[in-house]
Amino acid sequence: MLIFSDLRLLNVISFIFFVFLFSLINAFILLLFCYPYSLE
Repeated sequence: MLIFSDLRLLNVISFIFFVFLFSLINAFILLLFCYPYSLE
C-alpha cells in the first residue's frame, strides 16, 4: 500500500514537471517568434 501511494505521488510530480516544462518551452518559442516582430 505504501509503495502504491509512493508511485502515485511520483506520477503526480512527474506530470506537474512535464506540464511546467512544456509551458516553459511554449513560452520560449512564443518569445522567440514575437521578439523580432516587436523590434520593428
